[in-house]
Amino acid sequence: MFEHKMLENERSRVEIEDIDGDIMFEILRFIYTGKIQNIEKLADALLPAADKYCLERLKVQCEEALCITIDRDNVADTLVLADLHSATQLRQQAIDFINAHPQGINNEKQIVLFICLCFFSFL
Repeated sequence: MFEHKMLENERSRVEIEDIDGDIMFEILRFIYTGKIQNIEKLADALLPAADKYCLERLKVQCEEALCITIDRDNVADTLVLADLHSATQLRQQAIDFINAHPQGINNEKQIVLFICLCFFSFL
């Protein structure tokens, strides 16, 4: 990128527009130190970035943090996030939660998402 006549070479910088600055800061911290701060608050935003940049160790840590926070209010969104980013551990935890708490799934949106995700995973 910096060796060819590309915009990044001419400007001597790379612009990353699809990741928030705070999230990128944490990713860089992780890359250089192997540590992450506030993962319990940032895991849902860090997971897509970790997946995008193939940071498997960070991805696993995000999955673990999100697994702890699964509840009836966020299980559908968590399942979608897990499915979008091939987070198998998180996906399974969300499905297990739904199976263990079927009475907690009273939101029509959650039921439809769960059925769709389960159906398409078998194709």
